[in-house]
Amino acid sequence: MKIESATTFYYLYLNEKYSAMLPADCRTIRDETRIKFRNCMTQINNWVSTSITREDIAQNTRRVQLSYEQNSRVGLSREVLLMEQRAISAPLIPVHHNGNLDPVIIEKIKTLYNF
Repeated sequence: MKIESATTFYYLYLNEKYSAMLPADCRTIRDETRIKFRNCMTQINNWVSTSITREDIAQNTRRVQLSYEQNSRVGLSREVLLMEQRAISAPLIPVHHNGNLDPVIIEKIKTLYNF
């Protein structure tokens, strides 16, 4: 969305500068793009940090259930849970497991989520 909105704003600027579009049309498109961008940015606020780990998920503790309730609008895919793929929205972390997850934990997650 960032690149798309930046490109849209740039083209709108050029349209206004060279009178390629009516100013009212440029304002309308700029306002619509601004609203879409703000809506995109508010999606970040849907996530509540809970500090649960994959080990916690495998054990299906009460803390995991509470975190799923707090983050009901955020889903975790099979690939993310099994460390096959990093979530696009995941924050940078200083420690990486290099995709290595304890086989016992992998089996518990697969069993729990029917993967």
